[in-house]
Amino acid sequence: MKLNRGDIVIANLESVSKGSIQKYTRPYIIISNNKANQYSPVVTAVAMSTKTWKKKYLPTHCLIPAAKVKVTDTDFEVFDSMALCEQIVSIDVNVQIERVVASISDTELLDKITECVKIQIGAYEKYN
Repeated sequence: MKLNRGDIVIANLESVSKGSIQKYTRPYIIISNNKANQYSPVVTAVAMSTKTWKKKYLPTHCLIPAAKVKVTDTDFEVFDSMALCEQIVSIDVNVQIERVVASISDTELLDKITECVKIQIGAYEKYN
């Protein structure tokens, strides 16, 4: 399966999810770089939620307007969503990903997601 940074996939992480970790079969945005995506059987992603009103003040939440998402799977209905960048996960491409359903190619939006991930991993002194 060919995956690119910004792809939205449906993945099943039920077997590894507990507590407040996002679980069930749900959409994730691939955030790993394309070189890693090309050669590794594992990608890095962040969970998505359509509950855009929940904790929108968090610096690790990034609004994904539906208009910025290009749907590639006609069975996938897109809504305004939130990238939950505090929910960074590793996903086994061959086991956990069911299909690619959409993509985000807007570089400004991908850069905003990257900034939220940097905040989560402590790349900025302000948040440490």
